[in-house]
Formats: sequence, structure tokens, C-alpha cells
Amino acid sequence: MAETASPRDSGVAFDDFLYAPVDGSLSVLSALARLNLDPWKEAAALARLSKSAAEARLASLLASLPDLDQDSKANATRLIALLPRFPDLARPIEGVRSRMVFAARYPQMAIYGLLTVIVLLVGFRYLTGI
Repeated sequence: MAETASPRDSGVAFDDFLYAPVDGSLSVLSALARLNLDPWKEAAALARLSKSAAEARLASLLASLPDLDQDSKANATRLIALLPRFPDLARPIEGVRSRMVFAARYPQMAIYGLLTVIVLLVGFRYLTGI
């Protein structure tokens, strides 16, 4: 596989899609793995796309499989219907974005904050004799 870590945050949300048969005994999970793609990452990426864009992407992936003799467009349409829709995953959460922007603009503040915590912890340990 291309990467070892998989974002399986969604738990079983993608199971219907990933374990659905493409043809015969080949599942979507197996098909994506044969293409050296992380199935959970690809499922999450497809869930963020519009239905037509997800169908086009999956059809193109299925068409690149040499063993698949069936119509990849028809398969993609059928399989994308099993995929949960997560349009909000594409947009960052506002609070997280604002903190990321602040940290990017003021990295020395993060260092000062960390140093302050360390000094407080060392001082507490010194005063309590632990």
C-alpha cells in the first residue's frame, strides 16, 4: 500500500461501500488495494466529492483494473450510491482554522507558552518536594 496509516475515523460508515462486490469475488476494498490506494482514505475522499465527481473518479479507478470486464461507469454509479455523504468534511472547522492561522503567524507564542508550562511544573515540583 502507498501509506501505512488509514483514517478509519468513520468506523463502519464505509463498510457497505468497501465490502460491496465490484464483480464476482472482487470487492471495492480489494480493487482499491490492488491499485495501491488506501481504501479508507479513498472512500473518505469520494464521500467528500459531489455524486457525479465521485462516480467519475471511481469509474476511472475501476477502468484501470486489468481484470475487470464489466462496465466501470455502471459499477461506479451502483457503488457510489452505497457511499455515505460527508460534504462537511471538506471544510475546516472554523475554530481549528483560526487557531492554525494564529499559530502560523505567531510561532514564538507557542514556544513561550510551552516554556511557561515547563517552568510552572518544575516550580511546583520544587515547592512540593516531589
